[in-house]
Amino acid sequence: DLRLKEGEEKARYPSFLLNTTERHIEFKDDTKQNRNNKNLIKHKYLLQKQINSSIDTVAAIRLLNLRELVSITLLLVVYIFILTDI
Repeated sequence: DLRLKEGEEKARYPSFLLNTTERHIEFKDDTKQNRNNKNLIKHKYLLQKQINSSIDTVAAIRLLNLRELVSITLLLVVYIFILTDI
């Protein structure tokens, strides 16, 4: 039997020696893989964008809490100063 198994043909010969349907199938697979890669990159970008947005939100909340803490502390200091001054 002179026919080669599917994996052997690809292993033994460079792609330009394979028949056109094989190359066409490989090309179609490459195109599908490229499309998958683009989708993965897009998905990764969107996830990174969401993560950055979440980090910005957390930072804003912490900053808000810090401002509140500072203002309450200043009010307490002023209140204690007024009480001890009297």
